[in-house]
Amino acid sequence: MEHYHNVWLGHHPNRTVDWLRERLKDGFGIHHIDGDHENNAPENLVLLDWTDHRMIHAGKKSKIVVKPKLPPRPTSAHMALGKLCYTGAMQGSNWRALGKRYGITTATARRYAKVYAASESAEWIDGLGEPPRKKAAQRKAKRPRARKPRLSLAERRQVWASIREKRRKAKDAGLMDD
Repeated sequence: MEHYHNVWLGHHPNRTVDWLRERLKDGFGIHHIDGDHENNAPENLVLLDWTDHRMIHAGKKSKIVVKPKLPPRPTSAHMALGKLCYTGAMQGSNWRALGKRYGITTATARRYAKVYAASESAEWIDGLGEPPRKKAAQRKAKRPRARKPRLSLAERRQVWASIREKRRKAKDAGLMDD
């Protein structure tokens, strides 16, 4: 096995060496997404069927689209937006409001803020910029529905007796079939 096979296995702990050897015998192969066989970063390796692997290397269209999952390099504009989003979130704004304020999506506002925080070694708090969650008691606390008073057994028997009587009269009058 090649070195990059072990790198791929290290990134997929639920797979074993024997499992990968079987897949390789079945015609699968590990593909370097960026085409650089020296770049054995786990996010640059993907397991592909032999035909798809050959089609990619031949420059033909494959039924599988392989895109690198490497994050884009942040520009100074992204970092400036990240700083604004991060400080806004630290001051209590939520991601939706920050996204609207700066003309970006909610996910983008969060991602830029996270990149900024990582580059500045700033503290990142999970749940930062998220609206406060309601407690379970608050979520379920709805206005109680008005319930009809439940009839006693004797009252229910009376109701059913009157329904049977009405049906019998309708049947006797020829208004209802058996």
